[in-house]
Amino acid sequence: MAVEARYVSTRDESKIWITQDEADAYDKKLEFAENLEPLLSRVFAKAELKLSDAQLESVALGLAEEVDNLRTLIPAQRKIRQAKTPAAGDENLSRS
Repeated sequence: MAVEARYVSTRDESKIWITQDEADAYDKKLEFAENLEPLLSRVFAKAELKLSDAQLESVALGLAEEVDNLRTLIPAQRKIRQAKTPAAGDENLSRS
């Protein structure tokens, strides 16, 4: 009789994976989506958009699936913000 190892996601027991790495990656994606939900809820509230819990979860999961693309955008956003922030010495010059 052959023995086959299968891994179950700790956050979604309906998913079964062949490798532990796949199960861990899926868990991390779900955890990231879960952590995004409060942030997205605030952003949508500021934009006066009302989403159901299921829609909010779906958007968060969609963004979690695109996490690699988000990571490439974040450093670019930091550079833009740093360029807009005046240096400490520049503030004194503009007041003179």
